[in-house]
Amino acid sequence: MLPEFPARDSAKPYALRLPEDVSLPLRPLPGALSHAVRLHLLRAAELTGM
Repeated sequence: MLPEFPARDSAKPYALRLPEDVSLPLRPLPGALSHAVRLHLLRAAELTGM
């Protein structure tokens, strides 16, 4: 089970800027860190409507 994340003020912008040629190899990261990065990327995609 994943830990609960603290509530985020939705009035503040959420920004994630990556150049088009960025490569994010998540497999070499430790399991928990890889999962956290994936969650952040998925949330960013949700917020942008992707």
